[in-house]
Amino acid sequence: MISEQIPVTPDDNLIQFGMLYEKYIFSKIVRDLVAKYKIKSVCEFPCNQLMGKDNNEYFRENGCEVDRYRLYPEGNTKKYDLIWNFCEFENCPSSQYLVSKMKNLSRSYLLVITQNRYNVLLLHYWYHVYKGTAWDHGVLSKMNNTPIKREFRRQNIEVRKVGAFDVPWFVLDFYEGGKFFRGMAPKTMIKTQDIKESFFEKLPKPFKLLLAHHHYVLGRRG
Repeated sequence: MISEQIPVTPDDNLIQFGMLYEKYIFSKIVRDLVAKYKIKSVCEFPCNQLMGKDNNEYFRENGCEVDRYRLYPEGNTKKYDLIWNFCEFENCPSSQYLVSKMKNLSRSYLLVITQNRYNVLLLHYWYHVYKGTAWDHGVLSKMNNTPIKREFRRQNIEVRKVGAFDVPWFVLDFYEGGKFFRGMAPKTMIKTQDIKESFFEKLPKPFKLLLAHHHYVLGRRG
């Protein structure tokens, strides 16, 4: 059901700023989740390296014990306060299988983060069409919060929060959409030492759900 190969972010300096901005915003989400829901133990399943070598560094910085599994740990009896994954939902053939296995590992909460298919009118997708390259980022119909909420409710998981993040000031997916988009970005935008939150992150939720690179759903098992 889940590939044994761990997805890794390409080693490309041109996408560095985009990834660091994404992680900077994610760090704020992690800090708030840990504080509000008293998260002490975390498991990333299925784990990957799409946010760099360590997707969990901010959980550790906030005092959490962290485990990572690419494949489901059969026979494991350990439970975690939070089970989470990043851009795996849209790539797993069976949403039911993935969420059920997450639920098995969870003592309380599940967090699923997916790419947002609506991000600026699917420019990333149309870039693939323009270049004649295969779309390799997952099933488009699963790339938003709705199918996650549907699967949560099907498995008696209460939806506690729905959100969106990673809405940088350049909005367009410059750093993941190939050199065509990246070439449009002013050089001043890629100064990694100057990362700060974009004012787009403060947009009302309906606009963020349209523009953000990622949607997420937090649930609590029944």
